[in-house]
Amino acid sequence: MAAALIRARLAKVGPDLKPQIDVWTDWVANQQFRFPDGTLARPRPQAESLWADDAYMSIPALAEMGRLTGDRKWFDDAVKQASQLSKHPTSEYAQHGYGPVLLAVAEVIRLLENPNFEIQYRLRTYHFVPKDGRPTSYREHQ
Repeated sequence: MAAALIRARLAKVGPDLKPQIDVWTDWVANQQFRFPDGTLARPRPQAESLWADDAYMSIPALAEMGRLTGDRKWFDDAVKQASQLSKHPTSEYAQHGYGPVLLAVAEVIRLLENPNFEIQYRLRTYHFVPKDGRPTSYREHQ
């Protein structure tokens, strides 16, 4: 939702909802639970849970804030989140599907104006490990 509000603001559509954008993106950047390596997560239903839904909602919001503010820290966090997801394979991805994660990764690639080749490569070869244990990659899902 935050990413959509940012896109609307940049397109000058509707009322200016910058105060709400700031509340939501501050939550993602500074208050949302994270693993020790900085990956966005949840403290429930298990002590440390990683959900595809969180990737879909948070990563595009971080990247869009980079576009809105021009501050590279937002893009850096978005890239960090997208590239670190594969280090934390969980059953929640299999339950909720890989679609939200793929969309989040695609958003980061789309919004980076001059992406570093290494980052672009890491995101484009992002690996998923489904329940059956057979690794697949972003390229197979294109």
